[in-house]
Amino acid sequence: TTAPIDSVHRARALGLSLAELREQQPQIFAMLKTEFRATIVGFETLPGQVNGNGAGRGYIYQYIPPRPPQIHQAVYQCESLEVVYFSEQLDFLRILLQVKNTPVEALAAASIRQMYQLRQADRQWLVNVGRQLSVLLKDDYDRLRYILSQIHISP
Repeated sequence: TTAPIDSVHRARALGLSLAELREQQPQIFAMLKTEFRATIVGFETLPGQVNGNGAGRGYIYQYIPPRPPQIHQAVYQCESLEVVYFSEQLDFLRILLQVKNTPVEALAAASIRQMYQLRQADRQWLVNVGRQLSVLLKDDYDRLRYILSQIHISP
């Protein structure tokens, strides 16, 4: 979310590009704060740590880490190969489906679409995802159907 730094000012769109805003209204950037929320669905140990797989990579765990990230720890987008490696297992879907205050079904579908694309349209992986979702949502057919309808995979 992007919002004013105080409750007095109200943010509103001015219809300008970012470049135009920087040129015409540079003070705006000092008056706004941007926050994002993230849900941790897994982590990787460093190579050579306890339980490492010894193959030059750390070991992937698909659950919340024992310690939360530090407040000033940077956040980076995963590389494509990291996402492919992480998505070998599907346990993270359980955590993803429990996120609060988020359109969870849309988030799950978007994540699956992105991973499917990064996995170069691995159809068997997608079938396994469908099976895993059907187990996790066995008592909620409407949510399952909605997620599957949002995956829009072209042949």
